[in-house]
Amino acid sequence: MKLRVNGGGRDQAQRMPSLMLSPGDDVWCRVDAVRGAVRDDDGATVVLTGMPREQVSGLLDLRDGAPIDLYATPAVFEHLTLTLPVLPVLQQFCGVQWHLIPLGGERHAADFTVERLPTLAFTALSTGEAAAGERIALAVRDERSRSRLFVVHGDSLDSAAFDSMLDWMRDADCVVIDRAPHGANTRWLDRLAGVASPRKLLLDANGSDRSLYTACGIECAQGAMEFEL
Repeated sequence: MKLRVNGGGRDQAQRMPSLMLSPGDDVWCRVDAVRGAVRDDDGATVVLTGMPREQVSGLLDLRDGAPIDLYATPAVFEHLTLTLPVLPVLQQFCGVQWHLIPLGGERHAADFTVERLPTLAFTALSTGEAAAGERIALAVRDERSRSRLFVVHGDSLDSAAFDSMLDWMRDADCVVIDRAPHGANTRWLDRLAGVASPRKLLLDANGSDRSLYTACGIECAQGAMEFEL
């Protein structure tokens, strides 16, 4: 499994880093769609892990080209249709192929596959700090190499959901945190330090001192980077 962090783009100074996954054959899947997202292959496949604006604002940047293959929970699809109506706009441009991640209500975990990445197995986990399906963590397993990835929101590490995600993080070859939590509370750093994952990567330090994270064994993304698990 390959991971790519796009740290630049059209507006490097204001754009959050973004994460992309590939089984190694140059077909990529985007995790969330930050502002300034750029298509870099024949298709656009996006797995959304939540509904905050910074995670979905780049969908409109992907409007030119083939239909977007979009994977999201029912709660996120409803939000993007009614509350923040991005999907109706996209339908007028490139179109959207909807793929529901069956998580919500009493169901807090769901396995699913991404059509263009058949050798990667995905598990969505409700992170508990919101209604089921509004925000999820992702566990990804490469069926060929057996490498494992865990992707989680920083705010979720400082929530009651941490313990439910602990075994998933321990099993992962790499834990990716999308953004450092807001505020001065660093309790989540102490908790994460106890997770013996070979690699921990923070995409966005959220304006805080990077040395705080490196001292805890967490690598901070520096612009564009690509590596293999």
